[in-house]
Amino acid sequence: MFCRYKKRIEESNGDESETSSKRKLQFKGKLFKNELVLYKNIMHGNLYAHCPNLSNVIRIFTSSTFTDTKHERNRLMVDVYPKLKAFCRQLGLEFQVVDMRWGVRFETVDDHKTTELCLAEIDNCNQLSRGPTFVTFLSHKYGYRPFPREIAADEFDKIVAKLDKTAKALFNKWFKLDSNSVPLSYVLQSISSVIEGYNEDATPAERRKFGKLFWQECEIMQESLLKAVKKVLPPSQMEKYFMSETEIQEGIIKAKNPKVQCIWFYRDIVDIDNQPETDLLKRFRESANDPSAVSSGIQDRLARLKREKIPSVLPAENISRFTVHWSHNGIDPDNVPEHQAYLDSLCADFETRMKMHILESVVGAATTGGEGRIAGNPLAREVIQHARFAQSKSATFYGRQPLLNLLTQYLAKPASSPLICYGVSGCGKTSLMAKLAFAMLDRHRPLAADGTDDGSSGPGAFVLLRFLGTTQNSSSLRELLNSLINQSRRMLGVNKDGVNIQSVKTLATAVVLMLKRLASIKPVLVVLDSIDQLKPDDSAHSCFWLPQSLPENVWFVVSTLPEEHGILDSLKTIYKFDTDECRQNFVEVTQLDPSDSKAILREQLRQRDRILTDKQLRLLETCVARVALPLYARLCVDFAAKWSSFSVVDEEALAPTVREIISQLFAGIERKHGVLLVRRALGYLTVSYAGLSENELEDILALDDDVLNDTFEYWMPPVRRLPPLAINRVIFDLQDYL
Repeated sequence: MFCRYKKRIEESNGDESETSSKRKLQFKGKLFKNELVLYKNIMHGNLYAHCPNLSNVIRIFTSSTFTDTKHERNRLMVDVYPKLKAFCRQLGLEFQVVDMRWGVRFETVDDHKTTELCLAEIDNCNQLSRGPTFVTFLSHKYGYRPFPREIAADEFDKIVAKLDKTAKALFNKWFKLDSNSVPLSYVLQSISSVIEGYNEDATPAERRKFGKLFWQECEIMQESLLKAVKKVLPPSQMEKYFMSETEIQEGIIKAKNPKVQCIWFYRDIVDIDNQPETDLLKRFRESANDPSAVSSGIQDRLARLKREKIPSVLPAENISRFTVHWSHNGIDPDNVPEHQAYLDSLCADFETRMKMHILESVVGAATTGGEGRIAGNPLAREVIQHARFAQSKSATFYGRQPLLNLLTQYLAKPASSPLICYGVSGCGKTSLMAKLAFAMLDRHRPLAADGTDDGSSGPGAFVLLRFLGTTQNSSSLRELLNSLINQSRRMLGVNKDGVNIQSVKTLATAVVLMLKRLASIKPVLVVLDSIDQLKPDDSAHSCFWLPQSLPENVWFVVSTLPEEHGILDSLKTIYKFDTDECRQNFVEVTQLDPSDSKAILREQLRQRDRILTDKQLRLLETCVARVALPLYARLCVDFAAKWSSFSVVDEEALAPTVREIISQLFAGIERKHGVLLVRRALGYLTVSYAGLSENELEDILALDDDVLNDTFEYWMPPVRRLPPLAINRVIFDLQDYL
């Protein structure tokens, strides 16, 4: 089932330089004076241009304490979210909700990564959503202050020195020093590694039983920690140990545009302070008799958050307040008409506000000129997808300078025929193609009379770039040629597509004619990466459609696997490989040089703030030297960066071949997200000819009871549906490899 994904991993991501580091490197595009100039630069192939978000997803993170908002969340799931999905579908959008009750798996809880997952989900919403991103239901409960998974070594030592004997023993039991972390840190051990009965095979009752042992000890450590940090740390350093508002800090306080992105639905139980202390009341408000709550000033923190922090960044019109009274069952819509009316009003207001925010984001994009042109233009979206792909490759490129220099020499002189790059899977062809496109732009920089570049004239060279197989329109020859022709027309100032030509041979001729016209204005570079990824339709693999000779001022580069579909043999015949002059235009992308590979490994670890023990580093270097392919090196580092200094690793820790280490990658994703979910989700994607949207995939998997039962380990929703974040998490963990 995974063959297509393994193949695309091998083909498109053989890049020794790409990482998923802690501080992930990102391409920062050039901003232009207005949207029309941006549109022009993108369509002309300026890869340095800032590419706008073209996501068709509206994705919101719902933040609240779980114990006091059960009815609100359930009603929204049943009555409102389906309506918003249908509404967004009419606009060509997908509506998704992140609710941290949905589909949180054993491994995340066991390894104390729930907070890390929350923050990652908020960041994903900010990156993906075209409209609103964050909704909070903050009311009277400040919420759980997560016990830290990592503590900086210098702070840990100071804290432990102030603990009593019992607490000190617990800290030494649960924390280990990780000297692979930069800087050094102590790491909270997984529950299963300390408490034997707590494991993935245990029954829910057994997990609750053994999990309770951890929480009892965690409460002692938490209370001791809060007391100790007051004694040894300055206020600026100790604040992180007292905060429960991390989600709101990231989702609202730090939001780029809270007015557009964020909404607060505030339920005010007006008489809650007059109620006697009961276990039920503790679900809605921190107990006034809780020593840790009093010592950490929870009520003051909550009041400051509600009265100062949120209102200081969130406009009043983004705050919706509902007033209710307490009942002996808390919030009880089944028996209290006032509470039922409150939920009805909440749902109606949520639906109205969300639709308004979504429409504002869509209308706003449509009226901003260049970005609006892109959002509603399939060709522009195609061009920008390939530009963003090139940007992501270029931003983290490292090494291979001799090979890159050899390729850029092709651009330094007139070209009569294309440059052919070939190499085995995972050798780094795709990244080199991206760097070559940037090198063309670097050679031809446009300058105004005052010596600056305001972008109004577009880039100094036209660049037509396609990473074949990464989009639907770059997967078939006919669509590819039409796309190149229509982008060329935009470069010539013609803002409409050409006539529909059926003959592929005629299309290929038209491409050359368009390149000739473009070359009379500026230098032109065409880059087609991985032509072996084209579908076999229209005899694409025979390469008859490539130009036999190039017009003046045009350069043309293609890459391919050496053995796939006989493509390289066809290219050698077409471009007369048997002659010395033409043979120079064939460049093999070879394996990594040993010295290069060592430098690359260390650089990738450095970017992730990680080092390895001597034994671990020797194992990593030995494995990479044995295979010497960038993709293999990258996957090995991905695994090694997760090793702690106390991790026990042996020769079997890293699979010995590219295929096997990709299987190792899939096995890890199955453990993290569930074997059934991963296998069936990727299986459905594999057999679908044109792919599936996340919502379509969710609809299909919602019919699979085995997947649903496996997904909801900790909470069963009122409607048996697969949470969209379950699919998104799988795709997110694979996106750097596809």
